[in-house]
Parts: sequence; C-alpha cells; structure tokens
Amino acid sequence: MLDVYYTIDTEFWTTQDLKKPEDYEEDFERDIYGRTPKGDYGLAFQLDRFAELGLKANCFVETVHSLILGIEPLQRIVNIVQTHGHDVQLHCHTEWLASQFPWELPPLPTPLSNKTGLHIRHFSESNQAGIFAEGIAALQHCGVSEVCAFRAGNYGANLATLRALSFNGILYDSSYNYPYLNTACQITTPEPLLSPKKIEGVWEIPIPYFDTFRGPRHVQVSAASNAELEAALMHAYESQWKTFVIVSHSFELIHRNKGNAAQYNAIQVNRFEKLCQFLKTHPDKFRMRTFSELEQDENLDDSLDDDPSKYESHVMSSLVVIGRLVEHARQRWGW
Repeated sequence: MLDVYYTIDTEFWTTQDLKKPEDYEEDFERDIYGRTPKGDYGLAFQLDRFAELGLKANCFVETVHSLILGIEPLQRIVNIVQTHGHDVQLHCHTEWLASQFPWELPPLPTPLSNKTGLHIRHFSESNQAGIFAEGIAALQHCGVSEVCAFRAGNYGANLATLRALSFNGILYDSSYNYPYLNTACQITTPEPLLSPKKIEGVWEIPIPYFDTFRGPRHVQVSAASNAELEAALMHAYESQWKTFVIVSHSFELIHRNKGNAAQYNAIQVNRFEKLCQFLKTHPDKFRMRTFSELEQDENLDDSLDDDPSKYESHVMSSLVVIGRLVEHARQRWGW
C-alpha cells in the first residue's frame, strides 16, 4: 500500500496596486475561490470533490500575509479547509515581507523588523524560526489545534530551515523538490532524494519526480499529464515506496490572467477529475493520508524509515511526454 499525500499550497498574491489592506478581495477571490465567469474552481471546488470521493487533502496554508493584511483573510481560508474536514499545515511566502505597501504596517515581531527575502532560506536560522513561530501562532489563533508539517514558498528552503522547524516542534517538511534544487531549493543531500529521510531533526517527505528526455519533472497536477501522474504512482506502488507527494495549489485549475478576470482551465479541471477517479478506484494500492494522521503513528521512525535503494525515479516514455507537451500547447494556444 502506497501512502499518498495530496498537498494544496493554499495562498493568494496581489496582482494589483493595493491602496489599503482591505483591497485584497479581488486577489483572494481569484486565488482562493478560483473565481471565473464560468464558476468557482478553487480551493472549495477541490475539497468538495475530495469529500464526494472520500479522499483526503493536506492544505499548506500561507500565513505571512497575515502580518501585512491582518488575520481576517487567513481566518477565512482556515474556515474553508476545516469546514471540509481536511488538514491545515504551515506554508510561508516571504515575498510579503519584501514588498512595499502604501499604508502603515502593523509592527512586525522584533526579530523580523527590516528583514526581507524572496525565499525563507534568505533569512537567518533564528529569523526563520521567528517566522515559523508567528505562522503557527496565527494558525492556532484561527482554530488550528496543532501544526506538524511545513512547505516553503517556491520550495525555497535550506538546511537551516529544517533546524528552525525542529526548534518550533514541526515534525515534517515537504519542501525538497529535486528539479528546483540549487535554484530556489537549497536542501542539499549527497544523492537526489526520493525516500523519506530525517534531516536536522525533521522528516523530509520529498516531492517525487520522474525523468524525461527534457529533464526531471516534479509531480504536480498542472505540470504532468494524467498518463504521467498514473505512471509515476504505479511505479512508486510497484517499487514499494512508503510515501508519494502530489502538489497542487488553490488556483491550480484556473488561468490567472494579470489585469483580467481569471479563466476556467478545462484541461486542468479534467486532469484533476481523472486523477481523483484514479486514486478512488485503486484503494488496494493507494491510501490517502494526512500529516496529522502520520503524527499519531506511535512508531513514526519505523513507519517512515526505508531502504533508499528502492527509490529510483521513473523514466517516462517519450511518447507519454510528447502527449503532455501537445496537451500543454493546446492549453497555451487555445487549440
């Protein structure tokens, strides 16, 4: 049985010049609700579909925006996730601290005053620990009883990130993304990481990838075709992997058009629906899990520790890869 962690990076970003904190609503509706002229295809749409099929999701909820905009948008996001009965975990995009806003910001915690950085790894270890402590406190204020997992925005973590997470009692990180290694991601390991590994006191649950003639490709709903997703899942199952992480976003199923209304993305919605059905129809192979469930495992180290030699990346058929390239070209050019 392969444990599958379907993760949704749940976040919004400003694509307009905000005049006051309350002006975020348009961006919130686009990125969280997935609002389009055809309907809403965002976070609630995905979670509703999961509920219908009895599947589980892990929502990495971005918290740094609450230091800039206040707690209200974060509370709304947490309410959506908890109302649907899914996992809330920590996600941080430090771009919020690097941006300029034309209003007086609430005082930042002393360690973060005048500190900026595109990625969390651009901060010192102690400042990273402070950002995480603020994020955990914000989530708890919104009704999240316990936070045990983290993913860095843009996968921009390093080894200091893991130490800072451990300092804050976080057990799991899922920021390691091999195709992003040595660019945004700086979690260095002797060999490419596909198996769970305890690093700096935290279990790293890596995002899997597969090899193609164009280079490695990570497992994300909008980045891989259904044929690729299914082949990667079956490869992991047949190789007896213990974990398999799938990446999505609250806005994964729409076209985010700067300055224009977001548009329904038929290809991504169809891909999401097919993936859900594939996971649902193979309960003998795939078990949907949450990080909160994993935390309750009394034999945690034994349940995650595994022989890394079993974890080799799947070499994707060239024909399957070409099929995805054609599919994405259709999406890009409206064929």
